[in-house]
Amino acid sequence: MRILYVVPGAPADRAGIRADDEIVSIGGVAVDAPKQFVDRLALTHVGATVAVRIVRRGEASSVAMRLEARPGAEALKRLYADCTRCLHVTIIHHPTIVSDADWTAFRDAGCNQWGNCSQAAFARRFGCATADVATGLGGLRPVTAMAHCYRPAGGSTLHGLYSVGGIRPFDVVLIASVGDRFEPITTRAEFVRAFAPVETPGEAMAFVLALTPGVTADDLAIPPYAIASKRIESPFAERTPGGFHVHLFALPGLGCGQKSIATADYFVASNGDIHQTATEDIYADPAWAGCSD
Repeated sequence: MRILYVVPGAPADRAGIRADDEIVSIGGVAVDAPKQFVDRLALTHVGATVAVRIVRRGEASSVAMRLEARPGAEALKRLYADCTRCLHVTIIHHPTIVSDADWTAFRDAGCNQWGNCSQAAFARRFGCATADVATGLGGLRPVTAMAHCYRPAGGSTLHGLYSVGGIRPFDVVLIASVGDRFEPITTRAEFVRAFAPVETPGEAMAFVLALTPGVTADDLAIPPYAIASKRIESPFAERTPGGFHVHLFALPGLGCGQKSIATADYFVASNGDIHQTATEDIYADPAWAGCSD
């Protein structure tokens, strides 16, 4: 995962991480996408020091990064003020409604402190090539801890909630902690039966996070400047006629060519149906190209 920008004074900056560094692992767990990096941080307590493995100009090294609480909206605005003012970029901050379920059952089942469950017995039982604790699903009712399970895709037919990957695609299913056992959720219909109706913005946000590749990477994960857009909004969910409007970030697509960070907007009906309504590139680096899987 290549770093595009480091906020001055932030933990990464003090640890010595620089723009164009490649992060290959955090706490000994390999990461190759921004969502994996953010999820690992979300599962680590404030004040902890983690080892971050980086590659800079072809040379590998490790740095120690001490985690801090995410700044509030006003602090973030001050961090971004100089750059956004000169580029006339508007950054709109919304109060976060994202929360996590208690994943003690997964830790007890063999997931490590970073939420990596690939070596847990349930991952092998359900045929997961890799598995990790699902974050951001605390808004579901009933509250249910889950893990993402990535299974090698079997041909052109989807055998999961959605697919990720390019040359080596994976079907994504959820493994739910139900009492003293783990149960797979392999279709949208199963998920909707378990958690619909959708009655609050927090539930709507959790539905989209569970059933789409959308992410809630906070503003620190998005460079405080934009080429493709002059307006950036942090994730939010709000009531609309007939359901909810959910606004998230979409990570760069796979394959070859120009990559970009985008926003993705969804309509979530009270019965659990989800429709993507819009997408817009907010950042595109001309140097950020090539092929990825």
